[in-house]
Amino acid sequence: MYKKYDFNENYFNKLKTHEQAYILGFIYADGYNSNSRLELSQKEERIDILEKINKALKSNVPIKSYSPGTYRLSFNSIKLCSDLTKLGAVKNKSLTLIFPDFIPDKLMSSFILGYFNGDGCIWNGKRKKMIVKDSSRKEGFRERIVHNVKFTFTGCVSFIDPLQKYLIKIGIVKRKTKLNYSKAKNPNTPTCDKVCTMEYSGRKQIKNFYEYMYSKAPIWCNEKKLKFEEIFCASDEKSSVETALTEETAEMPIVNQAPNIGEGSSTIPEMGVGSSGPKYAAPNE
Repeated sequence: MYKKYDFNENYFNKLKTHEQAYILGFIYADGYNSNSRLELSQKEERIDILEKINKALKSNVPIKSYSPGTYRLSFNSIKLCSDLTKLGAVKNKSLTLIFPDFIPDKLMSSFILGYFNGDGCIWNGKRKKMIVKDSSRKEGFRERIVHNVKFTFTGCVSFIDPLQKYLIKIGIVKRKTKLNYSKAKNPNTPTCDKVCTMEYSGRKQIKNFYEYMYSKAPIWCNEKKLKFEEIFCASDEKSSVETALTEETAEMPIVNQAPNIGEGSSTIPEMGVGSSGPKYAAPNE
């Protein structure tokens, strides 16, 4: 018998708040619904998500360590699991998850943030210097800093493809990019054509994405939010040391060109790049 803890079993009886939408999105990505037990697991550096979910459900369920550096939060409730199933967070969802078109637009940003905090990645690449031609300069060239950044979502194609179309529809990203199917999987397995990654690069799209997701979010993963802020901080530093280009000035790299990572490029593992400079506030905070 499981020990009885207190929590709100009716939390998902009706979806009507940004908090609920966020937690549902996170469960879509990283939750396991056994129909009688909901399990959520996170690494130690992201345990704040479990603490916030516990608080939202008015819960005294303990968050337990079940392997080195990993923690788990479990809710034993047929009622809670049944409501989640009705909302699309079904058992064995990994290869069958469907993007929830029933969620109202006013709550969708928080739902997408919840999913992103579970199965999304913000990649902060290293900054590199390159020399470009500049006819306005006496020496005929100048130094430019290139900073490659991107965000990604991973999941089954029945979720990721509609998600991409939704982000295009509301203007967060400009166009459809090719989905990258799971290269780490054996092509002979059933998952090879069902699991994919969507990715977009560039500071402008990342800023749009950030401002959309966090505009009304009551909770979030601290670690991933900090990575966005490090990118904006790096962008401010870049602006302070680089002469801005005018639209009329054509530029041509002549040496030390950094590789160009454009939209639809292959998946790059998540990594953080620390900044030794001051921390700047993210846009619209």
